[in-house]
Amino acid sequence: MVSGKSDKEWLHELATIQADSDISILNNLPETISEMNKNPLTGLPPVAKTIGWLILSHHRLPVPNTYLELPLEYIDKWVENRKFLSASWNSYSIDEDWSDEEWEKLRSFEKGLPTVSNIWRKSANIKATEALKYFDLINKNWFEDTYSLHLMRTVLMLSDHAYSSNHSCGGFQDASYTAYANTKEGKLDQKLDQHNIQVSRYAYRFSKIFPELRNTLPSLSTELQSFKKRSKNRYFSWQDKAYDTACSLDEESEKKGFFGINLASTGRGKTLANARIMYALSNKKLGCRFNVALGLRVLTLQTGDALRKKLNLSSDEVGVLIGSKAFQKLNEADTDGSESSHDFLEGHYIDYEGIPSVSVFDKWIKRDSKINKLISSPILVSTIDNLIPASEGIRGGKQIAPILRLLTSDLVIDEPDDFDAKDLHALSRLVHFAGVFGARVLLSSATLTPSIIEGLFEAYSEGRKVFNKSRGIEADTVCTAFFDEYNSQSKEVPNLDSYKEFRSLFVESRITSLRKEPAIRKATIAPVKVNTETPSLEIASSIENSFYDLHDNHFQTAEGKKVSFGLVRFANINPMIEAAKQILSGNPKENYCIHYCIYHSRHPMIIRSKIEKELDVAFSRHNPESIFQLNSVKQSIEKTDAENHLFIVFATAVAEVGRDHDYDWAVVEPSSMRSIIQLAGRVQRHRKQTCEKTNIIILQRNYKGIKNSNTCFHKPGFETDKFNLQSKDIKEILSLDQYEIITSIPRLSIQEDCLPNSNLAALEHARMQDELMGDQGASLWWKQQAHLFGVLQKTTPFRKSSGSDRLFFTYFEDEQDFEFSEWDKDNNRLKQNRLFERRVFKSPEGIFPWIETELFNEVANIAQKTNMSVRQASITFTTFNTFDDKNARPWIYDPVFGIYQEY
Repeated sequence: MVSGKSDKEWLHELATIQADSDISILNNLPETISEMNKNPLTGLPPVAKTIGWLILSHHRLPVPNTYLELPLEYIDKWVENRKFLSASWNSYSIDEDWSDEEWEKLRSFEKGLPTVSNIWRKSANIKATEALKYFDLINKNWFEDTYSLHLMRTVLMLSDHAYSSNHSCGGFQDASYTAYANTKEGKLDQKLDQHNIQVSRYAYRFSKIFPELRNTLPSLSTELQSFKKRSKNRYFSWQDKAYDTACSLDEESEKKGFFGINLASTGRGKTLANARIMYALSNKKLGCRFNVALGLRVLTLQTGDALRKKLNLSSDEVGVLIGSKAFQKLNEADTDGSESSHDFLEGHYIDYEGIPSVSVFDKWIKRDSKINKLISSPILVSTIDNLIPASEGIRGGKQIAPILRLLTSDLVIDEPDDFDAKDLHALSRLVHFAGVFGARVLLSSATLTPSIIEGLFEAYSEGRKVFNKSRGIEADTVCTAFFDEYNSQSKEVPNLDSYKEFRSLFVESRITSLRKEPAIRKATIAPVKVNTETPSLEIASSIENSFYDLHDNHFQTAEGKKVSFGLVRFANINPMIEAAKQILSGNPKENYCIHYCIYHSRHPMIIRSKIEKELDVAFSRHNPESIFQLNSVKQSIEKTDAENHLFIVFATAVAEVGRDHDYDWAVVEPSSMRSIIQLAGRVQRHRKQTCEKTNIIILQRNYKGIKNSNTCFHKPGFETDKFNLQSKDIKEILSLDQYEIITSIPRLSIQEDCLPNSNLAALEHARMQDELMGDQGASLWWKQQAHLFGVLQKTTPFRKSSGSDRLFFTYFEDEQDFEFSEWDKDNNRLKQNRLFERRVFKSPEGIFPWIETELFNEVANIAQKTNMSVRQASITFTTFNTFDDKNARPWIYDPVFGIYQEY
């Protein structure tokens, strides 16, 4: 219909299309598979190409099955070159062997094209006639306008979903045309002409609303005193300076965008400061709306509760997107045939009690109250996983709600450097889209590296240029700002070079101030030998020697006894449990008693929740004596007459980010410079007493280093075959000034005399620089037209995993016994999983578990509180995830150690 014609020509034909036009159109279909499997967009005029891409992508962005083999250096040719985009990017079955009979069936349309429908032709005539009147429509290259392209795609997806969710009704259909668009409950439902016309009408209405949608949604009043109130605590007074700086940018940031960085040290109240900064930036007439994107689900409720409490906000002002209703209940326990009709937020619960926006959504998304709540919340707190589909969603409409949040609210990303280095690709795509849709962006972390700051600035500023051009905004600069506990500075920058200079000057000043601070965390390195046969024995021995020394130097006195609280941080769960069992199976030193807790992500949900609640209470140590008032601590100390009591938390990285915990000392199995710095932030986090003696010990080698592996600082960490350290000995790959007094300086600045193959911190800088700005780095997304496809989202996915299974502890009614179960999707029921063994660890005299982790007691308790049966409560609250194990090793469950595998 379109090939070889200009936009004016094919639109004129559409305006006069006849019932028999389908004959000539069908006659032009390719006669062979090889002819069909060519780029359908090649040679099309701009409007036709745009419409073609929208049709092709509105269910699924085009991506071939062989995406891993695609040469990324040719991304700029994917749209036009016949060798790339083809039918196989939309349907993998095109590459299968087709018989002549099957091929003929594929090319035949027994019911005819929609042109047969009189109703459809009239609608098409009107639309094409109107289109011909708009000179700008035909003469604009839409493929250069990322904002309009993805807004149009969102409109089309949402319109398709909204109408497909309804049952068929009369009107907008030709009785003689019997082709159908979809089914409901196994029966033919909406006719094709009716469906297409109605989706078109919905799309027209949405397209009129979306650009101004921000004006119609609930927002925070700009007169809330809780945001403006000055801090009475001098330790947090820096937040007032940050607020004032942001206030000075409110009007300009509306026109030019905003990219801010909060580098304040851990424990300085960045969560509250970030909220105040975004509030100060907001439009005084429209009010304040922003998102807080976190790395961990457990932090969502914690952050949402903190904002509500500290800023005197209610649940109709702060929405919290939680992974499940069960997760919310645990937190409160102590206190069809159409692909277009799928639930975008299936399995999620939104804690928001405000009245959803009274707008088009009430009428057309009435079946999606979760989306309405998500879009309506003035402040939305969620994991970043719930916003990343804005750029990462390839199919199923998962990107609709996140795009609408970016279109109508600003964005705070907490600890963006805590993700794996490969995740920086997806993170930069999200930040770019935030710029494309006009949001302001604030990144918050004390350990942001130069490459992350500069790489994400480039992603944002390039996106903001797109937004400005599409909306007719004249702006040659972007408003930027840096905040920390010493200073707040802002500057309008025209380009990346200017921004690099601004960042460098601010960071240099910060480093100078950090070096003047009294030392509250001092570290040494504990010797660990290479031992390929018994690595867990080697690491356990070093840890045990370390924590006795640390206790002797950092104890408090209670009831005439010496008591200390320490953290032993491991990189991975299974090696941690191996080493912990070694330590906890032996007898403690004479006159010493050990009280231990095993904390990681693979406990049953209800047990992990209990552990985290108890640790949160215990390690809130603004009052140093408060911990001794806890019954669990008092009772533990009273168990024996031992003079020395060590309370030790054996944990993985879950103890690092977002946990507001204050320990006396720590032992660290090293995996990265960042993790060492983050872990150090949990030592003396609240008390901040000047440190005279070592209170952090770093192991000389990690578990993989003890085994003499080639790559040791990865999963977690930054080491790869390409970025590989010559030595695995921490003494050789960290200089004394990088660890003796632990600060964020090694992350903030690159030491020119350190090489990536010989220094751990330098390796991290080089790896992130390569991921973000290398030849095949994240910048391909905005430098080329990769956003039109789903290829980069597949080659560099966010939080790539080897796959996981969701399992449950299923208790039998009236019995204190359970079986391991998993959900059988094929038969829609629970089935038993037999790859599990049960163990019960018994520690010797003088070594006791600190927190009770008996599963049945917790399940029975929550069952009573939630008015459930024990069986139903176990299915609801004991979920956990395991990964696909190629070695098929059995999983082990022990109430103390949780779920793990033996090496």
